[in-house]
Amino acid sequence: MEKTIVTRELIVCKFTVIIPCFNGEKFIERAINSVLEQTYSNYELIVINDGSTDRSALLIQNLQSKRKFKVIDQRNSGLGAARNAGISAANGDFICFLDADDYWVDTKLEIVSNILDSKNVDLICHDEYILKNNFIKGVNRYGPYITFNDLLFKGNCLSPSAVCVRRKSLNELGCFTLDPLAHGVEDYDLWLKLAKCGCKFFYLHETLGYCQIHDNNMSSDSTFRDREDYLLKNYFNAISNNVLKNKIRKRWAIQFAARGWDLARNDEFLNSAKCFFTAFLYNPICGKMWKYILVGTPFLFIYKFRK
Repeated sequence: MEKTIVTRELIVCKFTVIIPCFNGEKFIERAINSVLEQTYSNYELIVINDGSTDRSALLIQNLQSKRKFKVIDQRNSGLGAARNAGISAANGDFICFLDADDYWVDTKLEIVSNILDSKNVDLICHDEYILKNNFIKGVNRYGPYITFNDLLFKGNCLSPSAVCVRRKSLNELGCFTLDPLAHGVEDYDLWLKLAKCGCKFFYLHETLGYCQIHDNNMSSDSTFRDREDYLLKNYFNAISNNVLKNKIRKRWAIQFAARGWDLARNDEFLNSAKCFFTAFLYNPICGKMWKYILVGTPFLFIYKFRK
């Protein structure tokens, strides 16, 4: 499939909403409609069909015939490249990301617009409902980290589908990384770059979207922690300050504990225990590490009891 050349229109709008889609036929209509049904109208919508081989392109085309929005068709290039294509074609002062399997409440843009009018911030992230099999399982409450050091040493606490960010800031930073080894954690890398450059973060604790949980989520991939490790190593290798070495060890403790929890959930109890032990060796008094271990340990006891 040849890449469609998009001409930038000289229009002024407050928001550009970007929806990347690769084989998202199950959810893409719901995501697009949640944007088209917004109570706020000063926005443009750009949908990127990232080389889908299912019915996604047809579904997008059918919706486009009824409501006006931009579509970019390109060869499959990955999530980061798809979002970057949307950013390059954007005219809005602020960029809102929405994954194809997620969707928003109809007042999302209106509420975010009001916050931007009242606060001098570069990025807003709101809370999301956790949705599984069309049932709400809870709420993801994002934040509170707003500095580079907190995001790096304490972990990612934002979700792309809940983020609205100033387009100027994205253009100055070069948008999402295209490093294939960081595929799946390119959003975390972007938040780090934004924070490092002094962008002002604001966490809006209103639940304005739905985050779909399923087996194809990037964070469910067995290599997700490997990619996050790779990203962290790149940042840590650039740190020469010995004062921060203890923070690095603490961050690795959290990382191994999180990996252990992932393994415990997938019934890999022996490997889980090894990761928990490694986390303990890195920093035995890390509170966040112990949260993972105290939740994961019961799985290990159940496994031992069954044996």
